[in-house]
Amino acid sequence: MGTAVPAVPLDRRRSSPELRIVFQADGDYWHGKKATDRGETPDPAVAKAMQRDRSQDAYLDKAGWRILRLWESELIRHPGECLERISALLNEGEPGPAERMEREPTDGTDSDGQLGFW
Repeated sequence: MGTAVPAVPLDRRRSSPELRIVFQADGDYWHGKKATDRGETPDPAVAKAMQRDRSQDAYLDKAGWRILRLWESELIRHPGECLERISALLNEGEPGPAERMEREPTDGTDSDGQLGFW
């Protein structure tokens, strides 16, 4: 029996069901990097996207998937380092928590108690 992909829409990301890995490239603005780097409160739409990211990470983590999120700016400025991180994840053994730890895991729901996926 094959490994089923969790029922999470995958947009601008790739997954490997055989390895249970999800690679995501997050835009700096829409996923909160610019606001948090500046110590600002993100606008409501960005805050909601950040919550969806945390919910999605928690859901996938509970399902035993490994998640690697890379910032847009990381991919542009440091593509070699990004490839090293991808390679390291591909060569790991057991699944682990989402790599970008500043996104604290949640119970998989958004502030309204709904699954926070698109």
